[in-house]
Amino acid sequence: FVMPVMDGAHLVRALKSNPQTAGIPVILLSVRSESDSQIEGLEAGADDYISKPFTTRELLARIKSRIALVQMREEARLALNRSQQGIQELLDTASEAIMVSDHEGRIVVFNQTAEKMFGYEAGELLGINVEQLVPEASRAQHARHRDAYMKEPKIRPMGIGLSLQGERKDGSLFPIEVGLSPNRSNGDMRVIMLVHDVSERHKAEEKLRRSQELVRQAEKLEALGRLAGGTAHEFNNLLTMVMGYAALMLSA
Repeated sequence: FVMPVMDGAHLVRALKSNPQTAGIPVILLSVRSESDSQIEGLEAGADDYISKPFTTRELLARIKSRIALVQMREEARLALNRSQQGIQELLDTASEAIMVSDHEGRIVVFNQTAEKMFGYEAGELLGINVEQLVPEASRAQHARHRDAYMKEPKIRPMGIGLSLQGERKDGSLFPIEVGLSPNRSNGDMRVIMLVHDVSERHKAEEKLRRSQELVRQAEKLEALGRLAGGTAHEFNNLLTMVMGYAALMLSA
């Protein structure tokens, strides 16, 4: 590794720590064949190590192998990016808010509907804790429930028939229902959240409740009218009888 200014290991570290050169494959050539020297070079970030003496053919074979490996990695990276982009596009077509949180409650995946529902700009949901999406007064309790859920994760609906609320970025509240589903990825527990804004349904239910109340009030008024009508009829009959008796007494 003897070189002016810096040795080979330092050069490799400098190349690998720079994002612009980190992807360039590096093969160390050295007269030192000890295993410790090889380990030192590989730990510095070298992709391969060749000890002198070596043949041109061997060097070319190592170079071709490393270039092919870099190309395979790049193709795999592009394929993964295309796959992730396709998944994101699929998520963004959903009418419901979809979010994924890690075991500490940090949001790691979300769709555009979630951003719009909770009033966040593009990308702002990434990394925030799910407790920020519930009313401040409920956050401590929500955190306890989340910890308990992570100990025994299962598919679970939340907020059905309850007053569960979400909080937008501007602080406004709205009623929600949530479906939870655990997902283990590479040994890490993730929680998939499907959030439904039930504001319109609550409005429709309130409108129906008011309509039913108006119907009940109308039925009461109708019954009262019938009762009043029957009472008036009986009073008129009694009044006719009284007037008749009075006329007889006056004519006597």
